[in-house]
Amino acid sequence: MTGFKKELSFIDITLATIGFVVGAGIYAIIGIASKFGKNFTWLSVVICGILSICTGMSYCELTSIFKKNGGEYLFVKEAMGDKMAKITGYFIVITETLVLSAIAFALGNHLSTMLPLNELVLGIIALLFFAYLNYRGIRESVNYNNVSTVVEVCGLLLIIFLKIKNVKTKDLNITNLKRKDLIPILMGSALIYFAFFGFDIIIELTEETKEPETTIPYAMMTGVV
Repeated sequence: MTGFKKELSFIDITLATIGFVVGAGIYAIIGIASKFGKNFTWLSVVICGILSICTGMSYCELTSIFKKNGGEYLFVKEAMGDKMAKITGYFIVITETLVLSAIAFALGNHLSTMLPLNELVLGIIALLFFAYLNYRGIRESVNYNNVSTVVEVCGLLLIIFLKIKNVKTKDLNITNLKRKDLIPILMGSALIYFAFFGFDIIIELTEETKEPETTIPYAMMTGVV
């Protein structure tokens, strides 16, 4: 059996990290998170970002040690044995299935506002399209991701540019926070983490990356920051 082709560079991994973090998830989840954080949703994002950086640093350290695509399975197997690694593997499969399904149907919901098709049908079509893209190969998948990431980030920057005039100074003053606001803000952070945590997929690209022991950690942290 031949190994994976080493095709991915620092730029590819950085854009992949940004793409997984920004992704459709941040577009889909921010509205829900704002129902909890309200005017302090920005603080939910900041808290989530700090937690993501801490988690990302842990992944970077582990990726520099384990140079295979096994990801969390290998990490747990080394630390806690084969049984716990298998349980972790099952949880990863379930989690990724739920995450990908949620994102696909969120995308279907967005597309249904522009196309005369049911959002469920559009979500299924999206899943099939991306499955085929992954089947074609890592280079095709990453090329698509690179373009999509640039478009996504430009979309967010456009929203910021157009709406920054609506930001009120009082909403940035944390001295206005009340104790009753803390739990909703943390709940908003937990929801946003759902979108941010996509960067853990990067460790599954280890065997396709050039010099992964240095490229993956540096590119992942660059993307997360």
